[in-house]
Amino acid sequence: MKDQVMALLAFLGDWLLFIFPMYQGVLEITEQKKALRRFMKKGKKYPDISLWYWLLPPYKIFLERQRIKRILRDSIDSEKNFFVMQPFMNKATAWFFVAIAGLLNGIAATNDLLEQFKVELPWQLFILLILVLIVSGILQVIYRSSKRRQSQQLQKYQKGAK
Repeated sequence: MKDQVMALLAFLGDWLLFIFPMYQGVLEITEQKKALRRFMKKGKKYPDISLWYWLLPPYKIFLERQRIKRILRDSIDSEKNFFVMQPFMNKATAWFFVAIAGLLNGIAATNDLLEQFKVELPWQLFILLILVLIVSGILQVIYRSSKRRQSQQLQKYQKGAK
């Protein structure tokens, strides 16, 4: 029983270590976008990268970095301003690598959990289970980052403040 409880705790912990570092990375990118707006030249358009690209996190990171490079190339006029922006890029990237480590641990913990409960899944079903867990985690991050949730949080705050 103890081994099963420990396997369940490892499973939950490792998947949380995938979801919330990714969420932290999204928060860092959001802060980065706010800081970038100070440097953007008026009249230039730099469309936001859709949150749905989180379904392919490495590609989302790549697209965000490309967008940032374009903005910086067009807007930064001094080394000082460049070095103000650089830490934002590095923080977001670091959090995504932590999320990838959590993802890899989560996959291993899922396998360990299934073994502890003596559940035999064909590899195709195991991969499907992992994909469901990954997509669920990414959808959690998308939801937590959404304007809709921010509006809901503001409404709760305003009701509580009365």
